[in-house]
Amino acid sequence: MTKKESHPIRSGIFVTVIGGIILSLILSPTFQALVLNWISNLWDSIIWVWLAVFSNYAIPGWLILIVGVLSLPTLARIFRSTFRQQKSPHQTYVSDYLHGVKWRWEWFGDHVSNLWCYCPTCDAQLVYEDLTQARILDQQNKTNFICEHCGHKVVTSLPGDKEYSIALIEREIDRKIRTGEYKATLQVPS
Repeated sequence: MTKKESHPIRSGIFVTVIGGIILSLILSPTFQALVLNWISNLWDSIIWVWLAVFSNYAIPGWLILIVGVLSLPTLARIFRSTFRQQKSPHQTYVSDYLHGVKWRWEWFGDHVSNLWCYCPTCDAQLVYEDLTQARILDQQNKTNFICEHCGHKVVTSLPGDKEYSIALIEREIDRKIRTGEYKATLQVPS
């Protein structure tokens, strides 16, 4: 059992010293001048905005202000698109038929993400059945990918557990990009 240590004298001294430092800072003429200067600048800015909005122009100032505020998101998009890195050509490669199944993915930087397979017949998302644990005695380390929409038929089987199977497909995608084979199967995202 641990005993909670309490040092009220040490804590009191610590709080007193910190409080003294804060109080001396607040009461110093330099700090007060800095705060007054900041408040004065803030007030001058508020007055300037008020006069700019409600002065007489050919177009009312309040209308210019509203249009200016509404244009900020568009200007931000233009700025971002100007300085955004261009996608690598292979990043348009987002689907392919591998091992008899349609695979789709997205790119996160230069890495594949959200990789999953779909039925080539009905385009339904496939579910997996991991047989690596169930069939150890039979020495069948594989994962079946099954279409529930097509009557629970096995569409494809890949070696290893689910993670290994997904990594196998990622390696195949990487190989196709390195060799340039992806260009032949380049498809629009679907």
